[in-house]
Amino acid sequence: MTPPYKRAIKLKSYATRSKKKKIEALIRRYRKQVNLFIDHCWQNENAKLDKTTFDSVEIVQNLSQRYKATAQRRALSLCSHPMTKNKPKFTGYPVLDAKFITIKSNKTSNLFDLWIGVSVLKKGHRIQLPTKKHKRLNYWLSKENATLIQGCELRPDGFIVWVDTPLEKRKETGMDIGVDIGMNKLIMTSYGESIGTDFNTLNDRILRKQKNSAAYKKILQEKKNYINQCINELPWQQLKTICYENLKNLKKGRKRNKSLRQKQQYWSYRQVIDGLKLKAQENRVRLVYINPAYTSQKCSSCGNIAASSRVLEKYCCVACGHKQDADWNAATNILHKGQEWITSLKSVKSKNQILTAIS
Repeated sequence: MTPPYKRAIKLKSYATRSKKKKIEALIRRYRKQVNLFIDHCWQNENAKLDKTTFDSVEIVQNLSQRYKATAQRRALSLCSHPMTKNKPKFTGYPVLDAKFITIKSNKTSNLFDLWIGVSVLKKGHRIQLPTKKHKRLNYWLSKENATLIQGCELRPDGFIVWVDTPLEKRKETGMDIGVDIGMNKLIMTSYGESIGTDFNTLNDRILRKQKNSAAYKKILQEKKNYINQCINELPWQQLKTICYENLKNLKKGRKRNKSLRQKQQYWSYRQVIDGLKLKAQENRVRLVYINPAYTSQKCSSCGNIAASSRVLEKYCCVACGHKQDADWNAATNILHKGQEWITSLKSVKSKNQILTAIS
């Protein structure tokens, strides 16, 4: 049997006002505890997941030793992350395991078929929070050998729970495609379909909002939903393989002007890739990422490479005269590179070889 993977599912809480207040108090104090550990770890490079570090930080009022230990692990993971350059500030939510959480089904209730027990600030007490299963959760639970994990990410208005389900074997038949991810067209496929042509307009709306305002947060959620809708438009039932570029340092570079850099900060290339990975897992599709060198300059018809062949959104090969949408041409080259790797017997460990990542 193939190894399992976790699928995250969001559930709504139907707790009473008094119970919600207890959850909100717990989240506030947990955040404070994590940030106290971050302060300590940032000032002490030798801080580790040990008793010395644990005892060096005071416990937040009414928080249990178990919550404090969980906060210590969270702080250390944030401080030691390779992408962390400045002292982080934790504003997230507690991720809790079976020591803090119990999830039980209720087959007798007509209103709530799932109850989540949470250990709160008062020692030895758990509050029971009602919630409901929905279509998406039932879909994943219907999978063979799927199990609901005892644990969740605790939020004021609900929970993120996880379903452990076996990872099915990838498809052996179907269509291979290449995708070019951009801002003018969020996704351009090698068969010529443009998906997400309104993304630039949405990006401009974000730039006009004041950061951290209610309108700003609302439109960021709108952008996230838009990206997910675009990913869902791909013909997943017909696909066997998706090839895409392994792009890095997208927001850096001297040749990019200030206006372009501002737009790129909301491009969310990584969100698109993460969405592709989730859908690929669900639909048993292989993902292959390739070296992006020359994909936008190479002619997909004759193979000639020339930077002058591409002018903005148009591609016209200076060697053979082949004309095509520039992003469509790039997506076709991405597909060709991916297929070359799939059919090649050469080692992918060589720095000159195409890299691959299979979800």
